[in-house]
Amino acid sequence: MKQTLFVALLTTAFGYSSMSLASEVDGHNFSLSKGKPDAGLCQFDVDQGKSFFDAESGKLWACGEAGWVYFESKSSLVCESSPTIDINQYQAWKKRSYTGGAEVSHNGRLYKARHWVNKEPGQTEAWELIDLYVGGPSSWSKLEQYHSGKDSVVYMGHVYKATAWSRNVNPSQEVLKSGWKRWKWVGEFECPE
Repeated sequence: MKQTLFVALLTTAFGYSSMSLASEVDGHNFSLSKGKPDAGLCQFDVDQGKSFFDAESGKLWACGEAGWVYFESKSSLVCESSPTIDINQYQAWKKRSYTGGAEVSHNGRLYKARHWVNKEPGQTEAWELIDLYVGGPSSWSKLEQYHSGKDSVVYMGHVYKATAWSRNVNPSQEVLKSGWKRWKWVGEFECPE
């Protein structure tokens, strides 16, 4: 409470422009710049669970698999003005058989059948997860196959590019390894313009 009051008083006293605010919570140093926490503090699996309250915006930020998210449950990957796939124009998945090329919506995502399939999307590699945004990277999935130089993914709010074929290889863990790696860190996810 003291820290929240201090940040509020500091902000009121100096006026909030685009200055960076920093605080320490549970031994973690959190900084807020341009309205959100530093992306570098939510990049690896060990970072999941970190949280930060921004008194200026009233947002409670938490680090999870989607990167920084705030208490309204809006992901930092939600892009308001970007051309997205209209999920409502696709048939919702039903428990039945599908032929290769069939496209269905399931749990808010779009999937395309690679070949004949009768299993649930997201539970088998027979379904291909379509990009989050037209021409943009898709969310990383342990079931997907990724190919060198062709595929980019978003994991925990960061973009990674495949440097070799992989499946079930977590990008955030892979980039920490020394030597040969299957994923290259590209940067923080930003909405397409």
